[in-house]
Amino acid sequence: MARLTKHEWLEAEEMYRQGYTQRQIAEKFGCRIETVSLHMNKVKVKGGESVDVVKQEMEAAVNRKVKEFADKRASRQIDAKERFHTHTTTMVSLFFKEIKEAQAAGKSLSALSGHAKALKEAMFALKLAREEAYTILDIKEDDNGDDMPDLMVSTMSPEEEDRIRGAKGRSEEEEEMDEIHELEENALEDELNAGQE
Repeated sequence: MARLTKHEWLEAEEMYRQGYTQRQIAEKFGCRIETVSLHMNKVKVKGGESVDVVKQEMEAAVNRKVKEFADKRASRQIDAKERFHTHTTTMVSLFFKEIKEAQAAGKSLSALSGHAKALKEAMFALKLAREEAYTILDIKEDDNGDDMPDLMVSTMSPEEEDRIRGAKGRSEEEEEMDEIHELEENALEDELNAGQE
């Protein structure tokens, strides 16, 4: 059996730190496993120390990258939500501006068909763009509860148009009186139905 030099023992210690077994080191240097074991215990070298350090450094680097990615993703999600909120608010404002201008000019709401159709198509395109961006950025509809509601665009029925026209210029007092009259009529009907039974 060969006796190891100081330089060979330093090499053997480094190999042990890197994860080589005592058997592999003994075979490389032509000595007994017990000799390697005694030496490593004497100098207090632990097997795989370097591997553990490298592993810890790798884990720390991966964790930093994951956090960087998560922060960047969260920032993009917030930007997308704010951007689509602004676009939606603008579209809705334009739509109601058209309605107010038509009402002020005494025009029928059906006269808005060209503008309303263009706004409806723009809102539909915005909805599709929003859905695509939310899919790409993995934004869930219930994230933080601050998502915009789904955009629902439909043609206004004549009854809805009449209701909007009828509500124009009515005071709260008049609306309350109508509700009171409706409640009184319902109560009277209930009394009549109860008396017939």
